[in-house]
This record gives sequence, C-alpha cells and structure tokens, in this order.
Amino acid sequence: MKPQETFGHTPVPKPSAVGAVSPRNIRIAIAAFSLVLAGVSASYMLREFAGYRTNTKEANAAFLKLQAMDHDPEMGRAVYTRIEALDTCLRAQTSLLSTMFVDNSPERIAQHCLESAQKILDDAPSFSLAYSVVAQSQVGLENWDAAGEALVNARATGRNESWLAQRRVATALAMPEPRSDAVEVALRADIALLLTTTEARGWIASYYLGDETVRPLIVAVAQTLDDRVQQQFLATIRRLGQGS
Repeated sequence: MKPQETFGHTPVPKPSAVGAVSPRNIRIAIAAFSLVLAGVSASYMLREFAGYRTNTKEANAAFLKLQAMDHDPEMGRAVYTRIEALDTCLRAQTSLLSTMFVDNSPERIAQHCLESAQKILDDAPSFSLAYSVVAQSQVGLENWDAAGEALVNARATGRNESWLAQRRVATALAMPEPRSDAVEVALRADIALLLTTTEARGWIASYYLGDETVRPLIVAVAQTLDDRVQQQFLATIRRLGQGS
C-alpha cells in the first residue's frame, strides 16, 4: 500500500503560535539530534554492512568466504540482512566444496553458522529461517536429533511459505533414514506445499529429476493430492525433463 493511500487525505493541522520556539533554537535542537542520530546510524550501518559483506549467492564462493573467517558470520539486525546472511550459511554448507574438503572447514563453518543463527533466535524466537540454519548446521555436525528438532521448529514458524519449505526439504533429505516421525511428517507436509504452489512446483520437479532416491517419497506425497495437482506436477516434470 502506498503511503498516500493511508495518509494522503489526512488534514495536517497548522502549528499553533502558542509556545512557539525561535528558529535559532529549532536549528540548535535539530543539529544536536542529528549528531546523536548520526552516531547511532553509523554504528547500525557498520553492523549491517558487515552482515552484507558476508553474503554471496554462489554456493562455492559462500563456502570460501566463510572458510576464511575465524569468527561467527555477522548477521546484522535488519530482516533482509539476516535473511541474506542465513542463506549464505545454507549455501556454503550445501555447496560442492563443502563435500570436497578433508580438513575441518565444513564442521567449523557449521559451528559458526549454528552459533550465529542461535543468536538470532535468542533475539527473535520465531525467525523460521534461523531454525533452518540451525538444522542444516546440526546435520553438518551429525547431531541428528538436534537437527530434527530444529526442522520441526522451522516448519512450525513458517509453515505456509514455499521458499522456506524448499530449504527445509533440502535439509531433511540430507538426513539419514530412518528420520524421526516428527521430521517425516514435517517433510511430507512441506513437499505437499511445494507441489501445490505454482511458483515452487518447478523446484520440487527439478529435485525429482535430479535425485532418483527421493522420487518414491515425492510420488507418495503427490498421490495424496487431488488429480489437478498431480497433472500439473507431471506437466512440469515433462517440461523440465525433455530429453532426460
């Protein structure tokens, strides 16, 4: 909604002459306030910029960037900054490079990301993506029970958003079977959400085409949905899988 649609027709009262302040005093007050605001803004922007510098949308680059850090990645406080930094943690931990290093780099990154995500949850306990990073980090550290608990919490705090479901599904499928009942229920519910969401159907179809091991699970979930959804999913598979 545009600001003018909310406030555009509200009459602005004219200032009263009673108790008027001299222009000089107004200028002094504005200058003093500006100095305070500048100090606060500078501190805030430095924090946000540190978070922004951590972000990259290419998985291997994300891995290398986090690998070079000797501290927890800065998450910032703005929602967008946090989302980007958390996604960087997810990309780094699911990158090709993360499977190739024989040193402790993947585990060290997982631990740093785990601690950073937990700090966000301490401040914002309903931040669903942070739970997803906790889950992925616990997978990297092979703490399966903790990973499952975080995944269930991630779904509980973001059950209707497909972009979050994509991240949860990828993490859940990286866990060894048998998964706990709670994780399995959450995973199937997320797959159903992706199958019934137009903008996410291509993602789950790509997953279906790219990993034969998950096909039975995706098919089993699809069969619980109505015929229209199944036909749309099959059409998407055919479109993406031409020549496959």
